[in-house]
Amino acid sequence: MGAIADDKIAGSPAAQEVNRLLEGISLAQAAPFPDSIKDWDKKGPDAGGFRIKGHPEIQRQLLAFVKANPKSEQPPADPAQATVPSHHWFHYSDVPVMDDETYESGKAGRSPWDIEHMIDYCIRVLRDEEPADNARAITKPVALILLAHYLGDIHQPLHVGSEYFDKAGQTANPDKGAETLGDAGGNTIFLLLKEAPPGSHWTFHGFWDTPAVLAAFTKIVHDGQVNQTGDVATDIPIIAKYLAAKEPKDWKIPPGVSIDKVGIYLADDILPIARAAHGRLVFSSMAPEEKYGETLEGGFARERTMPDGTHYFDWAVAITANQLDKAGWRLADILERIFPSATASEQPKSPSKPASK
Repeated sequence: MGAIADDKIAGSPAAQEVNRLLEGISLAQAAPFPDSIKDWDKKGPDAGGFRIKGHPEIQRQLLAFVKANPKSEQPPADPAQATVPSHHWFHYSDVPVMDDETYESGKAGRSPWDIEHMIDYCIRVLRDEEPADNARAITKPVALILLAHYLGDIHQPLHVGSEYFDKAGQTANPDKGAETLGDAGGNTIFLLLKEAPPGSHWTFHGFWDTPAVLAAFTKIVHDGQVNQTGDVATDIPIIAKYLAAKEPKDWKIPPGVSIDKVGIYLADDILPIARAAHGRLVFSSMAPEEKYGETLEGGFARERTMPDGTHYFDWAVAITANQLDKAGWRLADILERIFPSATASEQPKSPSKPASK
């Protein structure tokens, strides 16, 4: 997604500003950082963990961000009441998928620290609408790194919507008064599919995070007859260039959507996909379990036989391929709206070598 956006904004004022803020690190290189910095939660950057070689100032700012938003060993029952959030909470929301809710039409699974609010927060930092010394320690370089990552996360439907279960293990909507337990965006549910590679053992969430993405790359390459080298570092830019030249359907953010409400718009756009991702499954053997420091509902999910005859694996891979494409185009569009021009003094630095662990 970051590589698509790099290609889309190349040569623009937005690209100059991105290059300046990230000291030559590309969006493709920077976008994974918010997952990588979880390595610092207990050990810090000097214990042999993740490092951004050649960029000590960006590493220092990211470490300050982790310290200002530390991992919570015991998540509060209501994250909205937390005065000091965990940066782990910034990657997702758990909006109920049982009914046709929009983000703003309910309460469960939302908080001031969820992905929708943090996307908008990062945009405000980049537009000088939040103070540089904000309590979350989100500087402009950090905001740009987080925005690139969160734009990818929010297009993964289980980072937006979640299922909830009542005491009998049946699906229920907590916003309609039911006493429920959540499934942490599918992290407590094991997915059992009819058509899947042999030896596949995935959680529901993990499937959408990794196997669906890798299979989407294969689909994109096959459908677009994209030549591959067999080296991931080489192939991702090739795939990204192909997608950057291929406009996806329905990617445009409507002109009437305020730049500081993009997170909410994206949630409402992606919730129907999250709803379908759950609706094509049957849940079984659901029961409470202790995980991530809280009581959640765990169990199994098997695919339904659908009227369209499409197996869940194939359906999810096609959705993922389109979501990757849309996310890259949207990131580029948002950055060009944030940075419509760059001053003469803000010239780009020379590109750096890829950051490594």
